Amino acid sequence: MNLRVRLADLGLLPLLLFVVALNVPYFDARVVPVHDTFYNFANFQIFYSEFFLRGDLVQWYPYGAYGLPADFQQLISLTPIDYLVGLVGALLRVRDAMLLFKVSAVGEQMVFVLGTWLLARRLFEARATALALGIAAAGTVVWYAQQWFDLRFFYLLPLLLFFFASFLALRRPELLWLAGLSAVAWAMGNVPYFVPIWVLVLAIVVAAPAWGQRGAWSSLFQLRASNLLLFAAFLLSASTYVYLALHSIDFLAMRDLGRNPVTGDVDLETFRSWGGNADLRVVARSLLTGWPLQLPWGSGSDNSFYFGLLPLLGIGVAVARERSRLFLGLIAASVALVWLSVGGIFATLVFYLPGMSQYRHVGLVYGLVKTLLILAAGYGLDHVWKRRLPLPRQRVLRIGAAVLCIASAVVVPPLLVGLGDPASASASTDPVLLRIWFYAVLLVVSLALTRSMKPGLLLALALDLAIYQTGVYELRAPKLSPEYVAKLDAFEVGILQFQPERYARPEDASPQGAYQIRQRHALELAKHPTSMEVYWVTYGLAQFDPCHSQFWNELSTYGVDLVVRMERRLGPDFAAIVGCRSPKLRVVAGATVVSDAGAARGAFQRRGPAGSVRNDVIRLAAGVQPPVDTGPRSPHAGRAEVTAFTPNELVANLQVDAVGGAWLLYADAMYPGWHASVDGRVVPIAEANLAFKAVWVPAGASVVRFWFQRGLSYYASWGIALFGVACALGLIALLFVAPRRPADAA
Repeated sequence: MNLRVRLADLGLLPLLLFVVALNVPYFDARVVPVHDTFYNFANFQIFYSEFFLRGDLVQWYPYGAYGLPADFQQLISLTPIDYLVGLVGALLRVRDAMLLFKVSAVGEQMVFVLGTWLLARRLFEARATALALGIAAAGTVVWYAQQWFDLRFFYLLPLLLFFFASFLALRRPELLWLAGLSAVAWAMGNVPYFVPIWVLVLAIVVAAPAWGQRGAWSSLFQLRASNLLLFAAFLLSASTYVYLALHSIDFLAMRDLGRNPVTGDVDLETFRSWGGNADLRVVARSLLTGWPLQLPWGSGSDNSFYFGLLPLLGIGVAVARERSRLFLGLIAASVALVWLSVGGIFATLVFYLPGMSQYRHVGLVYGLVKTLLILAAGYGLDHVWKRRLPLPRQRVLRIGAAVLCIASAVVVPPLLVGLGDPASASASTDPVLLRIWFYAVLLVVSLALTRSMKPGLLLALALDLAIYQTGVYELRAPKLSPEYVAKLDAFEVGILQFQPERYARPEDASPQGAYQIRQRHALELAKHPTSMEVYWVTYGLAQFDPCHSQFWNELSTYGVDLVVRMERRLGPDFAAIVGCRSPKLRVVAGATVVSDAGAARGAFQRRGPAGSVRNDVIRLAAGVQPPVDTGPRSPHAGRAEVTAFTPNELVANLQVDAVGGAWLLYADAMYPGWHASVDGRVVPIAEANLAFKAVWVPAGASVVRFWFQRGLSYYASWGIALFGVACALGLIALLFVAPRRPADAA
């Protein structure tokens, strides 16, 4: 495959250390992610806790939305690095989920740098070019608020292009399947509607280089074991991901602004303008000066665009001199994304491409633009390094370097005045002046000491981006006040307990104990003064089951969606139905039993007052005969005591007082994949009150077990998790692999 195994590349090692150095401040306990990054952390903590405690994957979210399947949360929040970090953390018995999440975020940035380094070594002749692009990749990521658009949206693109470019150059089909496996890994931990944008970008980038490569494409039919094995791995992983993505929101209603509640599609105007459109003057200012630190549309923290002055020089030179196919593809894709970001006629045309009607963030594509431009800059930097500068004598250079270093004591302090003050009129100009000064000084020093511009410019680029990242951390990154830091133990692994009733607030539960204190602390941390939008999955992290979600929730089962929309009509009955300030597990004799959905809805609307014997409506599963109920009707026909509870299971001891038997109603959403047994005998689950679960239990003492395992989705979720661990281990292995001939390129 024209690759060789070797110890970690000495050029890559300082890049990875640079990533770590830039992220050290974020390991401060005061820094807690916000907005969409906190959403991903909440999902990570929920999955990690279950694996840490029981070695199992979460299949069901019982808290926060009256019950929801976990497939979609797993799909959009957990990356291969998350799976590996979670596995290692569980083996080492690390209880601090926030620490592990931050380690994982740094790992994802390292993957971005690794892919950029490998692609640069494949495409460009000079090692200094790969170093420059790696520094730019390391120093541009801002992940504390928007881990999707500002990291995961683009972090595996360079690695995918590395494998694809290597496939075209070396005509080894295994490399194409590795590109495909990279694409599947890229999709993990991202929302599925990113895929159409990725397909559009990849089609533009690789169309010209792939055209006419008949030898490369014909190699796909080689009957080598390695070719067949990697093809099978790609086919299996891609099929597993697609199956999970297609079925992760089955039977769920999506109540999200601008989206069709069933299909998830958006209309044209939502597609073109949701979250705001790009102001190209602001884009240019951020690109040239690093100010604003993040582009202001969307949440105002969704995209960072600055990647240093040296790569800008490379882009300028490349635009003037480079005409290779891949470079033109990179530039064309960048132009297309920028054009898309402003809305207008091009965005209108793109909307009608397959799958694009699921996407609605056209203004938030600058993470991809940034990545494409960093890669394109390599072509120009290769030209820059080849130029021979007419240099004065060494003594003159050394004197000049000494003078500039001394002058720095005079020049630099004024540039620092107001640098950290966003209200300063010079805030957008001082950083770029300071950076230019560092470039000039270090260039002259480098020429004086080595007669080469490379060391000085590379070091200047690192300082350039370190200054930018310092500004991001000091001015934008939220930091907890001391009273909140004392509550951080709420983010650690905690044993999930069954909450017998739903409450508006943890304070409403009685009696109060350590569990309720943990609930309060977790919710207070999620809503701390510098936080942004908070999502319903926070209740799973806090292990608190609310009467109503106070946080943003766009998904619910069809039945729950129907009952919630009837809340005003139901009045006080609504609280009893959903288990708000009333038991979520109820033993009832004499409910109204029907056999089809229409009859259930009609009976539900004719139901009696709260507490009456005809208050609850049970719809039997298809083909199930109604139980023989000869006893007196009673809304309180026994008692239930939960003896075991996990996200995927509930076990309860029942004492049914009704002579003829009774229904056990569980105010947790009915959904395909739920199973039940009574005293070890599997029994059918009925639908209670249009949305929840119920089973028939005979008189006397019984043990009832509910458990969730949804057919192929159960195996697909485990398959994705195992594939994620394998991918992460493969990425670590790539640290020890480098191209033999860097100049080989498409």
